[in-house]
Amino acid sequence: MKKVLSIIFVFALGLMFIYSCDKEDKPQTYTSYDVAYLLKNNMSEGKRFTITYKDPAFANKTTEQYESIADTFWVRFEAKSLDYLYLAGRTRLDTADYTISIYVDSKLIATDSTSCNWLCDSTLVELEYPLP
Repeated sequence: MKKVLSIIFVFALGLMFIYSCDKEDKPQTYTSYDVAYLLKNNMSEGKRFTITYKDPAFANKTTEQYESIADTFWVRFEAKSLDYLYLAGRTRLDTADYTISIYVDSKLIATDSTSCNWLCDSTLVELEYPLP
């Protein structure tokens, strides 16, 4: 009796293995998005900023320092479904009033701001957004 049960069990496992190998996997489809990161300086004079952002085409974050952003800073690129978006702005030892935003297909999806009235040690604003 044990032999018959063992043979039936092995036969059933074999059928399951063959069925799973024959099944075709559907290719994953991704949606493409136009992404824009924006830092807007709300002060009347240019300020020094450190900007960190993630371009999904690369595996790491990019950090850039600018001596004087008087109005706005834009970064634009293409992303796809399941990509992770990240943007951060920082000032050090300065007065500041600025806003950072993430746009997807020209629609604002995340924004945050900060201000400091007198020579603050540091200001930092960060945004994260996973694309659907």
